[in-house]
Amino acid sequence: REITETADEDASSMEELQAKVDRLIALMERRADEQRRGQSTWRSDE
Repeated sequence: REITETADEDASSMEELQAKVDRLIALMERRADEQRRGQSTWRSDE
């Protein structure tokens, strides 16, 4: 019983970690998109 409980905890912590990674990747992608858009608008302003 103890083994399955710790396995469940490991699985949930892995899911939480994966969710954090996914969120971080999405944030980085959004920032990259904003930078690209910002650069293109800067260039058009010049």
